[in-house]
Amino acid sequence: MAFVEAGHADDEAIVRLWRWDADRLRIDAIADQRDRADDGADAIASISAFAMPFGPDRSREVAEEMALAAALAERSANWVTFTSRSRLEAAGFEVFHDEPPPCHVGVRIADVEDDEELLRLESVFNERERRKP
Repeated sequence: MAFVEAGHADDEAIVRLWRWDADRLRIDAIADQRDRADDGADAIASISAFAMPFGPDRSREVAEEMALAAALAERSANWVTFTSRSRLEAAGFEVFHDEPPPCHVGVRIADVEDDEELLRLESVFNERERRKP
Protein backbone atom coordinates (compact mmCIF):
# COMPACT_ATOMS: atom_id res chain seq x y z
CA MET A 1 0.00 0.00 0.00
CA ALA A 2 1.37 3.42 -0.90
CA PHE A 3 1.57 6.01 1.85
CA VAL A 4 1.81 8.85 -0.64
CA GLU A 5 0.44 9.29 -4.11
CA ALA A 6 2.53 10.83 -6.86
CA GLY A 7 1.43 14.33 -7.78
CA HIS A 8 3.58 16.30 -10.19
CA ALA A 9 7.11 15.50 -11.39
CA ASP A 10 8.83 17.50 -8.63
CA ASP A 11 6.57 16.36 -5.77
CA GLU A 12 7.91 15.48 -2.34
CA ALA A 13 6.85 12.94 0.24
CA ILE A 14 6.26 14.84 3.49
CA VAL A 15 6.78 12.91 6.72
CA ARG A 16 5.90 14.04 10.24
CA LEU A 17 7.36 12.11 13.17
CA TRP A 18 4.45 12.70 15.50
CA ARG A 19 0.76 11.96 15.61
CA TRP A 20 -1.08 14.97 14.27
CA ASP A 21 -4.20 16.23 15.97
CA ALA A 22 -5.43 19.79 16.02
CA ASP A 23 -4.46 20.42 19.66
CA ARG A 24 -0.92 19.13 19.17
CA LEU A 25 -0.56 21.11 15.94
CA ARG A 26 -1.52 24.31 17.76
CA ILE A 27 0.97 23.66 20.59
CA ASP A 28 3.81 22.95 18.13
CA ALA A 29 2.99 25.93 15.90
CA ILE A 30 2.92 28.34 18.86
CA ALA A 31 6.23 26.96 20.16
CA ASP A 32 7.77 27.32 16.69
CA GLN A 33 6.52 30.90 16.42
CA ARG A 34 7.99 31.75 19.83
CA ASP A 35 11.35 30.10 19.00
CA ARG A 36 11.61 32.00 15.72
CA ALA A 37 10.87 35.30 17.45
CA ASP A 38 13.45 34.52 20.17
CA ASP A 39 16.04 33.87 17.42
CA GLY A 40 15.26 37.21 15.79
CA ALA A 41 13.65 35.60 12.74
CA ASP A 42 10.21 36.25 11.26
CA ALA A 43 7.73 35.01 13.86
CA ILE A 44 5.78 32.70 11.56
CA ALA A 45 3.98 29.68 12.92
CA SER A 46 4.80 26.38 11.29
CA ILE A 47 4.85 22.65 11.85
CA SER A 48 8.07 20.65 11.54
CA ALA A 49 8.30 17.82 9.00
CA PHE A 50 10.75 16.19 6.59
CA ALA A 51 10.58 16.11 2.79
CA MET A 52 11.93 13.58 0.30
CA PRO A 53 11.64 14.04 -3.47
CA PHE A 54 9.76 11.55 -5.57
CA GLY A 55 8.05 11.54 -8.91
CA PRO A 56 8.00 9.67 -12.22
CA ASP A 57 11.67 8.68 -11.90
CA ARG A 58 11.16 7.24 -8.40
CA SER A 59 8.72 4.53 -7.50
CA ARG A 60 6.17 4.81 -4.73
CA GLU A 61 7.99 1.96 -3.00
CA VAL A 62 11.19 4.05 -2.86
CA ALA A 63 9.27 6.99 -1.38
CA GLU A 64 7.75 4.68 1.24
CA GLU A 65 11.11 3.21 2.18
CA MET A 66 12.62 6.67 2.56
CA ALA A 67 9.74 7.76 4.76
CA LEU A 68 9.99 4.65 6.93
CA ALA A 69 13.75 5.06 7.31
CA ALA A 70 13.26 8.65 8.51
CA ALA A 71 10.56 7.56 10.94
CA LEU A 72 12.52 4.68 12.40
CA ALA A 73 15.52 6.94 12.99
CA GLU A 74 13.53 8.98 15.52
CA ARG A 75 13.09 6.60 18.43
CA SER A 76 10.96 8.90 20.60
CA ALA A 77 8.18 9.26 18.03
CA ASN A 78 5.50 6.58 18.26
CA TRP A 79 3.58 7.82 15.24
CA VAL A 80 4.53 8.78 11.73
CA THR A 81 2.23 10.53 9.26
CA PHE A 82 2.67 10.91 5.52
CA THR A 83 1.38 13.10 2.75
CA SER A 84 2.81 14.92 -0.27
CA ARG A 85 3.72 18.51 -0.97
CA SER A 86 1.07 18.59 -3.72
CA ARG A 87 -1.67 17.44 -1.31
CA LEU A 88 -0.67 20.05 1.29
CA GLU A 89 -0.60 22.79 -1.35
CA ALA A 90 -3.99 21.66 -2.71
CA ALA A 91 -5.36 22.03 0.84
CA GLY A 92 -4.02 25.61 0.97
CA PHE A 93 -0.79 25.12 2.95
CA GLU A 94 2.65 26.49 2.15
CA VAL A 95 5.59 24.11 2.55
CA PHE A 96 9.03 25.71 2.83
CA HIS A 97 12.53 24.30 3.26
CA ASP A 98 13.82 25.02 6.76
CA GLU A 99 17.24 23.38 7.16
CA PRO A 100 19.10 22.32 9.24
CA PRO A 101 18.67 19.42 9.72
CA PRO A 102 18.85 18.08 6.15
CA CYS A 103 15.51 17.61 4.40
CA HIS A 104 13.68 19.57 7.13
CA VAL A 105 10.64 21.60 6.05
CA GLY A 106 8.03 23.74 7.71
CA VAL A 107 4.30 23.75 6.98
CA ARG A 108 3.09 27.31 7.56
CA ILE A 109 0.07 27.88 9.80
CA ALA A 110 -1.61 31.18 8.92
CA ASP A 111 -3.59 31.47 12.17
CA VAL A 112 -2.86 29.24 15.17
CA GLU A 113 -6.25 30.17 16.66
CA ASP A 114 -8.17 28.99 13.57
CA ASP A 115 -9.61 25.58 14.51
CA GLU A 116 -10.80 24.96 10.94
CA GLU A 117 -7.29 25.45 9.53
CA LEU A 118 -5.75 23.08 12.07
CA LEU A 119 -8.43 20.45 11.49
CA ARG A 120 -7.85 20.74 7.73
CA LEU A 121 -4.11 20.17 8.23
CA GLU A 122 -4.82 17.26 10.57
CA SER A 123 -7.02 15.63 7.94
CA VAL A 124 -4.40 15.93 5.18
CA PHE A 125 -1.78 14.14 7.28
CA ASN A 126 -3.91 11.62 9.11
CA GLU A 127 -5.13 10.03 5.91
CA ARG A 128 -1.76 8.24 5.94
CA GLU A 129 -1.08 7.76 9.65
CA ARG A 130 0.87 4.77 10.91
CA ARG A 131 1.89 3.68 14.38
CA LYS A 132 5.53 2.68 14.42
CA PRO A 133 6.28 -0.97 15.17
